[in-house]
Amino acid sequence: MADAKVPEQKKPEDPNKKKEPPKPHPQPKEQALPAPVANQIDELMRRIRQLEERYSALRKKSQFNEQNMLKDSKSLFEEISVLNQTIAELKQDLSEIYEKLEKLTKEVEGAVKKTEFSILSKYIDFWQPVNFLTRAEAEKMLDEFRNK
Repeated sequence: MADAKVPEQKKPEDPNKKKEPPKPHPQPKEQALPAPVANQIDELMRRIRQLEERYSALRKKSQFNEQNMLKDSKSLFEEISVLNQTIAELKQDLSEIYEKLEKLTKEVEGAVKKTEFSILSKYIDFWQPVNFLTRAEAEKMLDEFRNK
């Protein structure tokens, strides 16, 4: 009887130790569902697939729209840059035109007025400078006078 097994004594349970909930019994892998429930699940799965396809299509469309917006904004920024450069050139040309206009205005202010020109014209008509004696004619007359 030396080989006889001694029955194990149960240890008293620790009151602080939490008890684990009992494990559920393993369910069979496949259970036959009633036909209406199976049909509803199939319908729900079909709807979920449709929603996923719609979501995927919408995502692709939104990505396409984002890419187009990026391309458009890039081209707009390039156009704005060209326009700014053109505006700068136009401003420079305009300032040069203003400078030339100021010079022209000063020249016009210094020019003879119409009344002054008419007075000068009257004097010229009165003096008749066409009938004046030239230096060459005067020298010729002096030579003729001396030779006489």
